[in-house]
Amino acid sequence: PRARIRVVADGTAVFNLQGTNRITDALAEASAKGVQIQACPNALTDQGIDRAALPSFVAVTVGGVVALVGSQREGFAYVKP
Repeated sequence: PRARIRVVADGTAVFNLQGTNRITDALAEASAKGVQIQACPNALTDQGIDRAALPSFVAVTVGGVVALVGSQREGFAYVKP
């Protein structure tokens, strides 16, 4: 079976989703392989980041905590590095 992976960026982690850098390069590669990348809209606002600064593979969805709870209900496991 194939694993489904979803990355939810919240808090100051959203800074790493701007522009081109080693993190966005790795996430772009992961996204191309089916990994879902999401950003918390509240964190973007709190950090003063315009959604337009994010790569197209990043989905801005619900708040980070809500996204985590929803993901767990869908069967995803919560792993915090």
